[in-house]
Amino acid sequence: MFALLVIITTSCNEIHEMERVPNYTHETSQILNELNAFNDSLLLATPTAKAPVNDVMPIVISDLYGAYKGGKVGFKVGTKIGGALGNPITGGVFGAFIGGVGYGAYKSWKVSPSSTSGGYVDFSKIDYSVISEAYSRYCLGENNAIELIYMESEKVQSQVILPPTIIDTVNLNAGALEVGQQHNVMLAGLQGNLTMTDNGGIAAGDTQPGLQEYTLEESILYSEDMEEAFNELFLSNDTFEGNDNELPDVIMDMYIDLIINYVSECMDIVFVINKYSECISNSNELTDSEKNCLNMGLATSLYSYNYWVNSK
Repeated sequence: MFALLVIITTSCNEIHEMERVPNYTHETSQILNELNAFNDSLLLATPTAKAPVNDVMPIVISDLYGAYKGGKVGFKVGTKIGGALGNPITGGVFGAFIGGVGYGAYKSWKVSPSSTSGGYVDFSKIDYSVISEAYSRYCLGENNAIELIYMESEKVQSQVILPPTIIDTVNLNAGALEVGQQHNVMLAGLQGNLTMTDNGGIAAGDTQPGLQEYTLEESILYSEDMEEAFNELFLSNDTFEGNDNELPDVIMDMYIDLIINYVSECMDIVFVINKYSECISNSNELTDSEKNCLNMGLATSLYSYNYWVNSK
């Protein structure tokens, strides 16, 4: 989380910009024109040579959507609570992280071939307490489980942790990569695949100390606002339907279309991410907070792909 706080920064003027309607058109937007040309160069040049040959992509897309949508919603909640506690910027960062990791992992868990080691899960009965408890156990503060992943089986390690050859090649900042990494940790925990990392985090619904005794991250995680936001997400449509009035949604639509039709191995995703992240980073049409949410989605798609390819 330290890397996230260092790298993901948001100016005070951008706190409410997530809801703005960008002043752009598909014809005049520089980033859309550049990404359209990139997509066409891959899809039109070799329309069948790179057709996906695996069945993990629907899960990856659900995952990606969850991280992107959850990050946007979590940013708003975190900014509100952080503002009440005198730190809206850091609150937005924590909220985006909780939302991106939590909802991304939930979406992946929901559509996975075997929802848990115990079999079928009735997701209509899943509520926010399941997500907040898992986040607390595997991702929160001193309970952060990533170090203990190396004590798990080789299969679990290969699912959760990206190999150095990928990390050294992908052009994403450490904050975005941390979202993807913690997503995989939490997903493995939700699936019941972790044995060494149950550190007994505080479960939502237990007797909690007063709000003033929480860290900012805990205040956001255990807040009624975050619970309500997740409950709305649970009830929302499970497919990604971008808003054409929002430039980040259009970019995410284009990314999804490309990886569905192009990717057949992990390095394909790295190649696509590197171009998209370059365009996102250089764009003056996106706010910093929008760039962060997009990069969270890109990172989650990479980690998710690695998780499910190595799950077989």
